[in-house]
Amino acid sequence: MQLDAGPGDFTDGGMAVYTGACNTLTEIACDDDASANGAMPYIVITNQIPGSTLFVRFWEYGGDEFGEFQICAAEYTPPTPPANDECINAIPLSVNPDLNCALVTAATTVGATQSNETAATCGASGTNDDIWFTFVATETTHVVSETITGGNSGDLATQLYSGSCGSLVAMQCSDPQYMTFTGLTPGQTYYLRVYTWSTSALTNSAFDICVGTLPPPPPNDDCISAIQVPVNPDLSCALVTSGSTASATPTNGETDPGCGTAGLNDDVWYSFIATNNQHYVSLLNVTGITTDMVMAVYSGSCGNLVSLECSDPNSTIVSGLTPGDTYYVRVWTWTSTVGSYANFQLCIGTPPPPYGNDEPCTAALLTIDYVCNYQQFHTFGATDSPYPDPGCSNYEGGDVWFKVVVPCEGALVIDTKQGMITDGGMAAYSGSCDGSL
Repeated sequence: MQLDAGPGDFTDGGMAVYTGACNTLTEIACDDDASANGAMPYIVITNQIPGSTLFVRFWEYGGDEFGEFQICAAEYTPPTPPANDECINAIPLSVNPDLNCALVTAATTVGATQSNETAATCGASGTNDDIWFTFVATETTHVVSETITGGNSGDLATQLYSGSCGSLVAMQCSDPQYMTFTGLTPGQTYYLRVYTWSTSALTNSAFDICVGTLPPPPPNDDCISAIQVPVNPDLSCALVTSGSTASATPTNGETDPGCGTAGLNDDVWYSFIATNNQHYVSLLNVTGITTDMVMAVYSGSCGNLVSLECSDPNSTIVSGLTPGDTYYVRVWTWTSTVGSYANFQLCIGTPPPPYGNDEPCTAALLTIDYVCNYQQFHTFGATDSPYPDPGCSNYEGGDVWFKVVVPCEGALVIDTKQGMITDGGMAAYSGSCDGSL
Protein backbone atom coordinates (compact mmCIF):
# COMPACT_ATOMS: atom_id res chain seq x y z
CA MET A 1 0.00 0.00 0.00
CA GLN A 2 0.98 3.63 -0.38
CA LEU A 3 0.42 6.57 1.94
CA ASP A 4 0.58 10.11 0.58
CA ALA A 5 0.14 13.51 2.22
CA GLY A 6 -0.90 16.79 0.65
CA PRO A 7 -0.44 20.38 1.83
CA GLY A 8 -3.01 22.44 3.66
CA ASP A 9 -2.18 25.03 6.28
CA PHE A 10 1.47 23.98 6.03
CA THR A 11 3.56 22.47 3.25
CA ASP A 12 6.23 20.44 5.06
CA GLY A 13 5.36 17.37 7.10
CA GLY A 14 6.70 14.07 8.38
CA MET A 15 5.10 10.64 8.60
CA ALA A 16 5.96 7.28 10.19
CA VAL A 17 4.25 3.86 10.00
CA TYR A 18 4.14 1.32 12.83
CA THR A 19 3.05 -2.26 13.43
CA GLY A 20 1.98 -3.80 16.74
CA ALA A 21 -0.32 -2.61 19.50
CA CYS A 22 -0.68 0.89 20.85
CA ASN A 23 1.70 0.31 23.75
CA THR A 24 4.22 -1.82 21.80
CA LEU A 25 4.56 -0.13 18.43
CA THR A 26 7.43 -0.90 16.05
CA GLU A 27 8.41 1.62 13.43
CA ILE A 28 8.69 0.11 9.94
CA ALA A 29 8.91 3.24 7.76
CA CYS A 30 9.47 6.97 8.07
CA ASP A 31 9.65 9.80 5.53
CA ASP A 32 10.04 13.55 5.35
CA ASP A 33 9.45 14.87 1.81
CA ALA A 34 9.25 12.08 -0.81
CA SER A 35 5.76 13.14 -1.94
CA ALA A 36 5.17 14.82 -5.28
CA ASN A 37 3.20 17.36 -3.21
CA GLY A 38 6.09 19.60 -2.31
CA ALA A 39 7.87 18.75 0.96
CA MET A 40 5.14 16.41 2.23
CA PRO A 41 5.79 12.73 3.05
CA TYR A 42 5.08 9.66 0.91
CA ILE A 43 5.57 6.05 2.05
CA VAL A 44 5.20 2.70 0.31
CA ILE A 45 4.63 -0.34 2.53
CA THR A 46 5.12 -3.88 1.19
CA ASN A 47 5.23 -7.47 2.51
CA GLN A 48 2.53 -6.93 5.14
CA ILE A 49 -0.06 -9.46 6.35
CA PRO A 50 -3.47 -8.85 4.73
CA GLY A 51 -6.01 -7.73 7.32
CA SER A 52 -3.41 -6.49 9.81
CA THR A 53 -3.62 -2.95 11.22
CA LEU A 54 -0.91 -0.35 10.70
CA PHE A 55 -0.61 2.87 12.67
CA VAL A 56 0.31 6.09 10.86
CA ARG A 57 1.85 9.02 12.71
CA PHE A 58 1.91 12.47 11.09
CA TRP A 59 3.40 15.81 12.22
CA GLU A 60 4.34 19.19 10.86
CA TYR A 61 8.06 19.39 10.18
CA GLY A 62 9.67 21.18 13.12
CA GLY A 63 6.52 20.90 15.24
CA ASP A 64 6.03 24.66 15.37
CA GLU A 65 2.78 24.95 13.38
CA PHE A 66 -0.74 23.54 13.70
CA GLY A 67 -3.37 23.28 11.01
CA GLU A 68 -5.06 21.16 8.37
CA PHE A 69 -3.44 18.81 5.84
CA GLN A 70 -4.44 16.02 3.47
CA ILE A 71 -3.65 12.30 3.65
CA CYS A 72 -4.63 9.22 1.64
CA ALA A 73 -4.01 5.47 1.62
CA ALA A 74 -4.22 3.40 -1.57
CA GLU A 75 -3.17 0.08 -2.99
CA TYR A 76 0.31 -0.03 -4.48
CA THR A 77 1.31 -1.91 -7.61
CA PRO A 78 5.09 -2.02 -7.93
CA PRO A 79 6.57 -1.29 -11.36
CA THR A 80 7.85 -4.16 -13.49
CA PRO A 81 11.48 -4.98 -12.58
CA PRO A 82 14.07 -4.22 -15.26
CA ALA A 83 15.35 -7.10 -17.39
CA ASN A 84 18.71 -7.11 -15.57
CA ASP A 85 17.20 -7.18 -12.07
CA GLU A 86 19.15 -10.34 -11.21
CA CYS A 87 22.76 -11.39 -11.77
CA ILE A 88 21.78 -14.24 -14.09
CA ASN A 89 20.24 -11.70 -16.50
CA ALA A 90 23.11 -9.22 -16.42
CA ILE A 91 23.35 -7.05 -19.53
CA PRO A 92 26.68 -7.32 -21.41
CA LEU A 93 28.44 -3.97 -21.85
CA SER A 94 30.63 -2.98 -24.77
CA VAL A 95 34.16 -1.94 -23.80
CA ASN A 96 35.31 1.36 -25.29
CA PRO A 97 38.90 1.44 -26.59
CA ASP A 98 39.37 4.87 -24.97
CA LEU A 99 37.71 7.21 -22.45
CA ASN A 100 35.40 8.96 -24.93
CA CYS A 101 32.43 6.69 -24.13
CA ALA A 102 31.09 6.44 -27.66
CA LEU A 103 29.49 3.15 -26.57
CA VAL A 104 27.10 3.47 -23.63
CA THR A 105 24.15 1.44 -22.31
CA ALA A 106 21.02 3.10 -20.93
CA ALA A 107 19.64 1.64 -17.69
CA THR A 108 17.24 2.32 -14.82
CA THR A 109 16.75 1.07 -11.26
CA VAL A 110 12.98 1.68 -11.36
CA GLY A 111 11.27 -1.50 -10.12
CA ALA A 112 14.56 -3.23 -9.28
CA THR A 113 14.57 -5.58 -6.30
CA GLN A 114 17.14 -6.95 -3.88
CA SER A 115 19.43 -9.68 -5.25
CA ASN A 116 20.59 -12.60 -3.11
CA GLU A 117 24.26 -12.41 -4.06
CA THR A 118 27.55 -11.76 -2.26
CA ALA A 119 27.22 -8.57 -0.21
CA ALA A 120 28.53 -5.35 -1.67
CA THR A 121 31.46 -3.75 0.15
CA CYS A 122 30.11 -0.19 0.01
CA GLY A 123 26.59 1.16 0.48
CA ALA A 124 25.33 -2.41 0.94
CA SER A 125 22.13 -1.22 2.63
CA GLY A 126 21.13 0.41 -0.68
CA THR A 127 21.18 -2.79 -2.76
CA ASN A 128 17.40 -3.07 -2.49
CA ASP A 129 17.25 -1.75 -6.08
CA ASP A 130 20.34 -3.31 -7.66
CA ILE A 131 20.71 -4.10 -11.35
CA TRP A 132 23.44 -6.09 -13.10
CA PHE A 133 25.90 -5.80 -15.99
CA THR A 134 28.87 -7.77 -17.30
CA PHE A 135 31.91 -6.85 -19.36
CA VAL A 136 34.93 -8.70 -20.66
CA ALA A 137 38.18 -6.98 -19.68
CA THR A 138 40.53 -6.06 -22.51
CA GLU A 139 43.16 -4.49 -20.22
CA THR A 140 44.24 -4.80 -16.60
CA THR A 141 42.52 -1.49 -15.78
CA HIS A 142 39.16 -0.13 -16.89
CA VAL A 143 37.24 3.04 -16.04
CA VAL A 144 33.50 2.69 -15.41
CA SER A 145 31.38 5.82 -15.51
CA GLU A 146 27.68 6.47 -15.05
CA THR A 147 25.97 9.61 -16.33
CA ILE A 148 22.67 10.36 -14.60
CA THR A 149 19.84 10.94 -17.11
CA GLY A 150 16.75 10.85 -14.86
CA GLY A 151 15.14 9.62 -11.67
CA ASN A 152 15.15 11.23 -8.24
CA SER A 153 18.62 10.13 -7.12
CA GLY A 154 21.99 11.16 -8.48
CA ASP A 155 23.96 9.04 -6.01
CA LEU A 156 24.87 5.58 -7.33
CA ALA A 157 27.16 2.88 -5.97
CA THR A 158 28.90 0.27 -8.12
CA GLN A 159 30.32 -3.06 -6.96
CA LEU A 160 32.73 -5.06 -9.12
CA TYR A 161 32.71 -8.86 -8.88
CA SER A 162 34.64 -11.73 -10.36
CA GLY A 163 33.36 -15.28 -10.48
CA SER A 164 29.85 -16.33 -11.51
CA CYS A 165 26.30 -15.71 -10.29
CA GLY A 166 25.71 -17.50 -6.99
CA SER A 167 29.42 -17.56 -6.16
CA LEU A 168 30.60 -14.03 -6.86
CA VAL A 169 33.76 -12.61 -5.31
CA ALA A 170 33.52 -8.94 -4.30
CA MET A 171 36.43 -6.87 -5.59
CA GLN A 172 36.38 -3.07 -5.66
CA CYS A 173 33.41 -0.84 -4.83
CA SER A 174 32.80 2.84 -5.51
CA ASP A 175 30.24 5.44 -4.48
CA PRO A 176 31.18 8.14 -7.01
CA GLN A 177 29.83 7.60 -10.52
CA TYR A 178 33.37 7.54 -11.93
CA MET A 179 35.63 4.71 -10.85
CA THR A 180 38.81 2.98 -11.95
CA PHE A 181 38.93 -0.79 -11.48
CA THR A 182 42.43 -2.28 -11.40
CA GLY A 183 43.95 -5.76 -11.20
CA LEU A 184 41.77 -7.17 -13.96
CA THR A 185 42.65 -10.12 -16.21
CA PRO A 186 42.17 -9.49 -19.95
CA GLY A 187 39.64 -11.92 -21.41
CA GLN A 188 37.89 -12.53 -18.08
CA THR A 189 34.23 -11.66 -17.50
CA TYR A 190 33.39 -9.34 -14.62
CA TYR A 191 30.06 -8.35 -13.08
CA LEU A 192 28.92 -4.85 -12.13
CA ARG A 193 26.19 -4.38 -9.53
CA VAL A 194 24.75 -0.85 -9.67
CA TYR A 195 22.29 0.55 -7.13
CA THR A 196 21.19 3.80 -5.52
CA TRP A 197 22.92 4.68 -2.26
CA SER A 198 19.58 5.35 -0.55
CA THR A 199 17.63 2.60 1.21
CA SER A 200 14.27 4.18 0.33
CA ALA A 201 12.02 2.06 -1.85
CA LEU A 202 11.02 5.23 -3.67
CA THR A 203 14.53 6.20 -4.76
CA ASN A 204 15.45 5.45 -8.35
CA SER A 205 17.88 6.54 -11.01
CA ALA A 206 18.15 6.40 -14.79
CA PHE A 207 21.64 6.56 -16.24
CA ASP A 208 24.02 5.71 -19.08
CA ILE A 209 26.84 3.35 -18.14
CA CYS A 210 30.20 3.21 -19.93
CA VAL A 211 33.25 0.97 -19.64
CA GLY A 212 36.31 2.87 -20.83
CA THR A 213 39.96 2.01 -21.39
CA LEU A 214 42.84 4.14 -20.22
CA PRO A 215 45.20 5.37 -22.95
CA PRO A 216 48.96 4.67 -22.95
CA PRO A 217 51.09 7.02 -20.83
CA PRO A 218 51.09 10.60 -22.17
CA PRO A 219 54.13 11.78 -24.15
CA ASN A 220 54.96 14.36 -21.45
CA ASP A 221 55.00 11.84 -18.61
CA ASP A 222 58.49 12.97 -17.55
CA CYS A 223 60.24 16.32 -17.23
CA ILE A 224 62.64 15.59 -20.08
CA SER A 225 59.63 15.23 -22.42
CA ALA A 226 57.83 18.39 -21.26
CA ILE A 227 55.55 19.95 -23.87
CA GLN A 228 56.31 23.62 -24.56
CA VAL A 229 53.18 25.75 -24.33
CA PRO A 230 52.49 29.24 -25.68
CA VAL A 231 52.35 32.34 -23.50
CA ASN A 232 49.34 34.64 -23.80
CA PRO A 233 50.11 38.36 -23.99
CA ASP A 234 47.21 39.01 -21.57
CA LEU A 235 44.81 37.10 -19.29
CA SER A 236 42.27 36.16 -21.98
CA CYS A 237 43.67 32.61 -22.36
CA ALA A 238 43.04 32.60 -26.10
CA LEU A 239 45.99 30.18 -26.32
CA VAL A 240 45.56 27.00 -24.25
CA THR A 241 47.10 23.52 -24.35
CA SER A 242 44.91 20.48 -23.69
CA GLY A 243 46.29 17.80 -21.40
CA SER A 244 45.39 14.76 -19.30
CA THR A 245 46.87 12.83 -16.41
CA ALA A 246 45.28 9.57 -17.65
CA SER A 247 47.85 6.74 -17.40
CA ALA A 248 50.58 9.12 -16.24
CA THR A 249 53.20 7.59 -13.95
CA PRO A 250 55.26 9.02 -11.07
CA THR A 251 58.34 11.04 -11.96
CA ASN A 252 61.44 10.02 -10.03
CA GLY A 253 64.48 12.11 -9.31
CA GLU A 254 62.87 15.56 -9.54
CA THR A 255 62.59 18.21 -6.82
CA ASP A 256 59.72 17.89 -4.36
CA PRO A 257 57.10 20.50 -5.36
CA GLY A 258 56.21 21.42 -1.77
CA CYS A 259 52.47 20.59 -1.77
CA GLY A 260 50.10 17.79 -2.72
CA THR A 261 52.90 15.24 -2.75
CA ALA A 262 50.61 12.35 -1.77
CA GLY A 263 49.07 12.48 -5.24
CA LEU A 264 52.32 12.63 -7.20
CA ASN A 265 51.69 9.32 -8.97
CA ASP A 266 50.24 10.81 -12.18
CA ASP A 267 52.21 13.97 -12.96
CA VAL A 268 52.64 15.43 -16.45
CA TRP A 269 55.06 18.16 -17.55
CA TYR A 270 55.02 21.37 -19.58
CA SER A 271 57.44 24.22 -20.20
CA PHE A 272 57.11 27.86 -21.21
CA ILE A 273 59.44 30.74 -21.99
CA ALA A 274 58.72 33.75 -19.80
CA THR A 275 57.91 37.02 -21.53
CA ASN A 276 57.34 38.96 -18.30
CA ASN A 277 58.64 38.90 -14.74
CA GLN A 278 55.23 37.61 -13.63
CA HIS A 279 52.85 35.08 -15.20
CA TYR A 280 49.42 33.73 -14.28
CA VAL A 281 49.25 29.92 -14.62
CA SER A 282 45.79 28.32 -14.67
CA LEU A 283 44.10 24.99 -15.34
CA LEU A 284 40.78 25.42 -17.16
CA ASN A 285 37.81 23.19 -18.07
CA VAL A 286 38.86 20.38 -15.74
CA THR A 287 36.92 17.12 -16.19
CA GLY A 288 37.44 13.44 -15.42
CA ILE A 289 37.25 11.21 -12.36
CA THR A 290 38.58 14.06 -10.23
CA THR A 291 38.71 17.82 -10.72
CA ASP A 292 41.02 18.52 -7.77
CA MET A 293 44.34 19.39 -9.36
CA VAL A 294 47.75 20.48 -8.12
CA MET A 295 50.50 22.23 -10.04
CA ALA A 296 54.02 23.43 -9.42
CA VAL A 297 56.26 25.83 -11.34
CA TYR A 298 60.02 25.30 -11.46
CA SER A 299 63.11 27.07 -12.72
CA GLY A 300 66.29 25.27 -13.69
CA SER A 301 66.57 22.14 -15.80
CA CYS A 302 65.31 18.58 -15.54
CA GLY A 303 67.20 16.76 -12.80
CA ASN A 304 68.18 20.08 -11.22
CA LEU A 305 64.89 21.93 -10.78
CA VAL A 306 64.13 24.66 -8.24
CA SER A 307 60.52 24.89 -7.00
CA LEU A 308 59.15 28.44 -7.32
CA GLU A 309 55.45 27.98 -6.63
CA CYS A 310 53.10 25.13 -5.69
CA SER A 311 49.32 25.48 -5.78
CA ASP A 312 46.34 23.28 -4.94
CA PRO A 313 43.84 25.74 -6.43
CA ASN A 314 43.77 25.57 -10.21
CA SER A 315 45.46 28.94 -10.69
CA THR A 316 48.48 30.73 -9.31
CA ILE A 317 50.67 33.79 -9.85
CA VAL A 318 54.39 33.18 -10.33
CA SER A 319 56.63 36.20 -9.77
CA GLY A 320 60.33 36.96 -10.02
CA LEU A 321 60.69 35.40 -13.47
CA THR A 322 63.36 36.34 -16.00
CA PRO A 323 62.03 37.06 -19.49
CA GLY A 324 63.59 34.66 -21.98
CA ASP A 325 64.22 31.90 -19.43
CA THR A 326 62.47 28.52 -19.62
CA TYR A 327 60.27 27.39 -16.73
CA TYR A 328 58.57 24.06 -16.08
CA VAL A 329 54.98 23.36 -14.98
CA ARG A 330 54.21 20.05 -13.26
CA VAL A 331 50.52 19.06 -13.12
CA TRP A 332 48.93 16.18 -11.21
CA THR A 333 45.74 15.18 -9.37
CA TRP A 334 45.44 15.64 -5.62
CA THR A 335 44.22 12.10 -5.02
CA SER A 336 46.60 9.17 -4.74
CA THR A 337 44.00 6.71 -6.04
CA VAL A 338 45.54 4.63 -8.81
CA GLY A 339 43.75 5.19 -12.13
CA SER A 340 42.15 8.48 -11.12
CA TYR A 341 42.68 11.09 -13.81
CA ALA A 342 41.72 14.56 -14.97
CA ASN A 343 41.54 16.30 -18.33
CA PHE A 344 42.32 20.01 -18.47
CA GLN A 345 43.53 22.98 -20.48
CA LEU A 346 46.71 24.77 -19.39
CA CYS A 347 46.95 28.53 -19.85
CA ILE A 348 49.97 30.75 -19.26
CA GLY A 349 48.71 34.32 -18.98
CA THR A 350 50.47 37.65 -18.67
CA PRO A 351 49.07 40.12 -16.12
CA PRO A 352 48.64 43.79 -17.02
CA PRO A 353 51.11 46.35 -15.69
CA PRO A 354 50.44 47.80 -12.24
CA TYR A 355 47.95 50.65 -12.00
CA GLY A 356 50.38 52.70 -9.94
CA ASN A 357 48.28 52.78 -6.75
CA ASP A 358 50.63 50.50 -4.82
CA GLU A 359 51.20 53.01 -1.96
CA PRO A 360 49.01 55.59 -0.15
CA CYS A 361 50.65 58.60 -1.78
CA THR A 362 49.83 57.23 -5.25
CA ALA A 363 46.31 56.11 -4.27
CA ALA A 364 43.67 56.07 -7.01
CA LEU A 365 40.85 58.57 -6.49
CA LEU A 366 37.36 57.09 -6.19
CA THR A 367 34.50 59.26 -7.42
CA ILE A 368 31.42 59.36 -5.18
CA ASP A 369 28.05 59.03 -6.87
CA TYR A 370 24.45 58.33 -5.83
CA VAL A 371 24.75 54.74 -7.10
CA CYS A 372 27.77 52.45 -7.10
CA ASN A 373 29.57 52.65 -10.45
CA TYR A 374 32.27 50.03 -10.23
CA GLN A 375 35.74 50.67 -11.67
CA GLN A 376 38.13 47.90 -12.75
CA PHE A 377 41.42 47.46 -10.85
CA HIS A 378 43.82 44.61 -10.11
CA THR A 379 46.53 43.66 -7.63
CA PHE A 380 49.09 42.31 -10.12
CA GLY A 381 52.52 43.66 -9.24
CA ALA A 382 51.31 45.01 -5.88
CA THR A 383 53.82 44.97 -3.01
CA ASP A 384 53.54 45.16 0.78
CA SER A 385 53.06 48.60 2.33
CA PRO A 386 55.16 49.80 5.33
CA TYR A 387 52.17 50.27 7.63
CA PRO A 388 50.72 48.14 10.45
CA ASP A 389 48.71 45.21 9.12
CA PRO A 390 44.93 45.74 8.91
CA GLY A 391 42.93 44.20 11.71
CA CYS A 392 40.81 41.92 9.52
CA SER A 393 40.70 39.63 6.50
CA ASN A 394 43.98 37.74 7.00
CA TYR A 395 46.24 40.37 5.44
CA GLU A 396 49.41 38.90 3.90
CA GLY A 397 50.59 41.74 1.66
CA GLY A 398 50.11 42.64 -1.99
CA ASP A 399 47.83 45.62 -1.35
CA VAL A 400 46.67 48.53 -3.49
CA TRP A 401 45.41 51.91 -2.30
CA PHE A 402 42.52 54.29 -3.01
CA LYS A 403 41.45 57.65 -1.65
CA VAL A 404 38.07 59.29 -1.35
CA VAL A 405 36.84 62.70 -0.25
CA VAL A 406 34.13 62.46 2.42
CA PRO A 407 30.88 64.05 1.16
CA CYS A 408 28.84 66.69 2.97
CA GLU A 409 26.70 64.06 4.68
CA GLY A 410 29.77 62.70 6.46
CA ALA A 411 28.96 59.11 5.47
CA LEU A 412 29.66 56.93 2.44
CA VAL A 413 29.62 53.31 1.27
CA ILE A 414 32.65 51.63 -0.31
CA ASP A 415 31.87 48.33 -2.03
CA THR A 416 33.85 45.83 -4.10
CA LYS A 417 32.83 43.32 -6.75
CA GLN A 418 34.54 40.03 -7.45
CA GLY A 419 36.52 39.28 -10.58
CA MET A 420 39.51 36.93 -10.65
CA ILE A 421 39.66 37.62 -6.90
CA THR A 422 36.59 36.24 -5.11
CA ASP A 423 37.70 36.81 -1.51
CA GLY A 424 39.36 40.07 -0.55
CA GLY A 425 39.77 42.47 2.34
CA MET A 426 39.55 46.23 2.74
CA ALA A 427 40.53 48.70 5.46
CA ALA A 428 39.79 52.44 5.76
CA TYR A 429 42.22 55.05 7.17
CA SER A 430 42.21 58.73 7.94
CA GLY A 431 45.25 61.01 8.09
CA SER A 432 47.88 61.74 5.46
CA CYS A 433 49.94 59.51 3.20
CA ASP A 434 53.28 60.65 4.63
CA GLY A 435 53.22 57.91 7.27
CA SER A 436 50.66 59.30 9.72
CA LEU A 437 47.71 57.11 8.68
